[in-house]
Amino acid sequence: MKIKGFKLSVDKTGKDQGKANCANAYIGFGVTGRKSSTGIYLEDAGQQGIPVNDEIMPNPDTVAFISVASEGTFVNETVILAKKVIDAGGTVIMDRHGTGFGQSHSRFNRNGEGKVQDALGEPDGKTKEGYSVWGNLNNI
Repeated sequence: MKIKGFKLSVDKTGKDQGKANCANAYIGFGVTGRKSSTGIYLEDAGQQGIPVNDEIMPNPDTVAFISVASEGTFVNETVILAKKVIDAGGTVIMDRHGTGFGQSHSRFNRNGEGKVQDALGEPDGKTKEGYSVWGNLNNI
């Protein structure tokens, strides 16, 4: 599975398209009752032929962009899928670590992406844009 990338139809904070550009898979579930960015990205990936969630057949070439809604829904499911990608020799990419706006442990992200990152432990590295990466750094 070569890096394909996919186009986001919305990127409210201007930081997520960079992760989607690196990805050939997407992990994210959205939330019931509101149109979250995470849910929109799920639709975008599916419409562009990018495998999502349980459709992902991880291998060493997999690069999964992960998004988690601020409510913290599906944290456990996201961690399980992320670990499957990493265990298969692939890569997961998430927000830059930190507490500032748009970062993993900001007020908005700490219950979602922050908890997933905490479960995955320290990142194995960063992209040139500063995104946090776990797994196979050769994919980035």
